[in-house]
Amino acid sequence: AGKYFNANDTTLSHHIIFTKCGNVEGAENIATYITRGKSYEVKLAYFDDKGDKIIFRDSLDEGVAELFWSVNKDSLILISNTTNSKVKPIILLKK
Repeated sequence: AGKYFNANDTTLSHHIIFTKCGNVEGAENIATYITRGKSYEVKLAYFDDKGDKIIFRDSLDEGVAELFWSVNKDSLILISNTTNSKVKPIILLKK
């Protein structure tokens, strides 16, 4: 949970907030493919070699995007599970 800014947002004008109860605010500020994300769910891999996942859901509780996630100090790193190499990791810095 917390308030994060995209590492590329040098003016810190756009944020995303993850609440402890699973809601998301500001997903549209981070990536177009999670724009409809209103809530999130964390899935732990439990020794799966692909890693832990975060699933963004819309207001109808349908999946919008599924990403791999990791934490490095105060950074949350989101990586698309697609094989498209043009989709770059999203690096979010905690405020």
